[in-house]
Amino acid sequence: MAKLIKTLVCLLITMANIQAQTFPFKPFHTIEGYKGFILDTRLSAKNTYLAVATNQNRVELRDQSFEKIWSYQNNPANYGMDLCFAPNEKHLVFSKYQSFRDAGVLDIAQKKIIQKLKTGGAAIVQYSPDGKFLITAGKARQSSTGIIKVWQWKGNQFELLQSFPYQHKRFQNFRSIAFSPNGQYFALLGTMANVLVYKRHKKKFSFFQLIAQRSWTRGVAFHPDGKYLAFGTRTKLYSLRLDKRKQFVYNDSIRVYGGEIRDLRFTPKGKHLLACNKQIRVYAWKNGKFEHGEEEDTYDLHGSNVFALDANKDLIVSGGKDKRLIIATSGKVPAKQVTKNNTQGKKGDTKKVAKTKFESDDLDFDVGASGKNYLLVVGINKYQSWKPLVNATTDARKVAKILQKRYGFTKANTIEVYDEQATNKNILKQLSSLREKLTSQDNLLLYYSGHGYYNAAIKEGFWIPFNAQKGEETQYLANSTLLKYIKAIKAKHIFLVADACFSGSLFTQGKRGYIENVEKYRSRWGFASGRLELVSDGTIGESSPFATYFLKYLSQNQKKRFPISELIQYVKVAVSNNASQTPIGHPLKNVGDEGGEFVFYLKK
Repeated sequence: MAKLIKTLVCLLITMANIQAQTFPFKPFHTIEGYKGFILDTRLSAKNTYLAVATNQNRVELRDQSFEKIWSYQNNPANYGMDLCFAPNEKHLVFSKYQSFRDAGVLDIAQKKIIQKLKTGGAAIVQYSPDGKFLITAGKARQSSTGIIKVWQWKGNQFELLQSFPYQHKRFQNFRSIAFSPNGQYFALLGTMANVLVYKRHKKKFSFFQLIAQRSWTRGVAFHPDGKYLAFGTRTKLYSLRLDKRKQFVYNDSIRVYGGEIRDLRFTPKGKHLLACNKQIRVYAWKNGKFEHGEEEDTYDLHGSNVFALDANKDLIVSGGKDKRLIIATSGKVPAKQVTKNNTQGKKGDTKKVAKTKFESDDLDFDVGASGKNYLLVVGINKYQSWKPLVNATTDARKVAKILQKRYGFTKANTIEVYDEQATNKNILKQLSSLREKLTSQDNLLLYYSGHGYYNAAIKEGFWIPFNAQKGEETQYLANSTLLKYIKAIKAKHIFLVADACFSGSLFTQGKRGYIENVEKYRSRWGFASGRLELVSDGTIGESSPFATYFLKYLSQNQKKRFPISELIQYVKVAVSNNASQTPIGHPLKNVGDEGGEFVFYLKK
C-alpha cells in the first residue's frame, strides 16, 4: 500500500532560516578562573603548545595536556597582548612585553625571554610561514601614524630589516594581520577602513595594494590555496580573489549577525571559514564564495562576546568576555587524554579543581546529583475530524517500550496517552501532574506522534488533539501554551520530540554543539521530524521514517551514555537521506535552557 502522508503542510517555519548543523564541532575541555577577558589565544604549528593572553596583560603557555608551563604578567593597564608562535615551535612572540611599544621573544625550551623588540607602537605580531620574518604593526605614540616593521631572523635573534609608516585621517590602530600560505603576501587591517596588502620580493617587502573599505575592518585570513583572502567588518564578511593580473578583487560578501567580527580562521582543507563575534560562526566555503549565502552553524559556547579564536589541524580554541578558554575538535576527541580544569589561586597559581577523562569518542559526563527519568508519550492514529494516521500510535508505544527496556525509564514514571485519551484537556492535565511531581534533579522526555498545524498569519504552531475539529484553532494545542507548561516544570532536562511537521517558533535561532559536562546545565530541547514539507507517516504496519531511525539508534546503540545531540545528528542525516523531509533539533526558546543536554544511559 502506498505510503500515507500526514496532512500537515507547514506554510512557514520561522522568519529565520534554521539550518542543520553540518560542521563537526565538539567542545571537550574548558579552562576557567582567568581574572581578565581572554583577548588572544594561539595554537602552535603541531598543536604542541597553546598560548593565552588576557586583557590584564598576562600571557601564559600551556602544553599538549593544556597544563600551564609558563606565564608572564606585565602592567595590567597595558590591556592585552597579541601572540604568535614560530612555525618550528621554538619561540613565542607577544606584544606589550614591558610597554605599549615593544614585544618579547620567548625561548620555549628555556622558558626565558631572549629578546625585546622595539616595535614603536601597540603592536600586533605575525610570523611568516617559513619563520624567517616577523611583522609587527602598531600605532606610534601620540600620533595618527601607523608603524609597520619587518624583522628578519639572523643567528639567534631578530634584526630590523624594514620599517614602513602608514598615515590615514581615520587611523587609530592596526587590529589583524595574516600571511599567505606561500609567504609572498601579508594583509594588514584595522581602524582605518582599508585593507593593506604587502608583497615579498626576494628578501624585502613592499606595499602592493590598498583595498578600500568604508567600515573598520577586523579579522583576516588567507585561504589554504593562497588564491583567496577573507576579512570582516562590523556588518559583513568579504571574499577577495587574486585575478589574472595578480590583483586582489572583491569576489563575494555575506551579511554578518551578532556584531563585529574579531577573528577569522580557515579550516585546514579550506572547506569552512570560522569567525567569532558574540558567537562562533561557521561558513561553508567553495571556490572563494560563501556557499549557502549565510552562516552554516553558530555555537554559543561562551554566552557573551568571543574575542579570540584559533584553529589548527582538528583543534579549535576560543576565549572571550566570560573569562573561559574552550577547546574543541572538528575530528575525534583526543583518545585517552586526561585533561584538568584549572582555576586561578589567590596568587595567580593554578589549582586543580576537576579532572575529566576522555576515551575515544565516548565523553565522560559529570552526572551530578541523581534524579529520575519521566516519560510522557502521546500517539494519535484516530481523529474525530482529521484524516486518520496509520503508525503514530504504534510508533509512540515502541518508543516507550525501548526507553523502558534499555535506558532507565520505568513504567511507574511513564504516562502513555493514545487516541481517544489524547484530548487537549487530558494532555494539559498530564503536563500539570508532571509539573507538580518533578524536582529540579529529574528529567522529562515528551514524545508526540500525530497531526500538526501551522498558522502563518500569527506565526503559531499547534498539535492536533484527538477531538479537535478542523478549522477550530481554539481546540488545538498551541506551541505557546505547550512552552508555558514546559517552562513551569522544574526538571533538570526536558527533551521534546515530535513526529509531525513542527513549528520552528519553538526553537532558538542560535545553534550550538554540546559543551563539556553538559549534564551540569539545565536543558530544554525540541526535535521535530520535518520543516516546510509534507511528512510521511510510513507504510501500514511499519514506522514513519522519523520513528524508524529514532528507534533504530536507541535499539542498536552500545555506548554507555550519549547526549541527545548525537541522537539528533544520526536521525537527521538518516531521514534526510532516505525520505523527502529534513528533521530539525535545537534548544527551545525562552523556557529556561542553560546550555546543557539530556543524556541517555544504557541500563547496566
